Amino acid sequence: LVDRYMRPLQPLLGDDVPVIFGKCEIILGVNEALLQQLQGALATTSDACLLESVAAVARAFLTIVPFLRSYAIYCSGYFAALERLTKLTADQGGTLATTIRRLEAEVAEDGGAAGAAGGFADL
Repeated sequence: LVDRYMRPLQPLLGDDVPVIFGKCEIILGVNEALLQQLQGALATTSDACLLESVAAVARAFLTIVPFLRSYAIYCSGYFAALERLTKLTADQGGTLATTIRRLEAEVAEDGGAAGAAGGFADL
């Protein structure tokens, strides 16, 4: 979402980027950190000790607790983001819509590579 849509659309969206994309950069960072911690936790625990593995996974999730509010803010802003994007798409005479379609086509061609799952409508 960040690399495939937000950054390429920044010139067209301007001050509306925070309304449309919310805290997605923070969420991306949290997800990357959690993934790294989970991979590290699982790599350092032995298969023989289930309790050790569960504790390592739990510790990884505990580190992201302070950032869970970012998810709530992002989700609660969905309808405002959708409304604003719809208005901008109508106001810009097709430029924004054409750019979004091009970006969606690029993602589809790549098979969703680089963590891009689905189209911009999945915002």
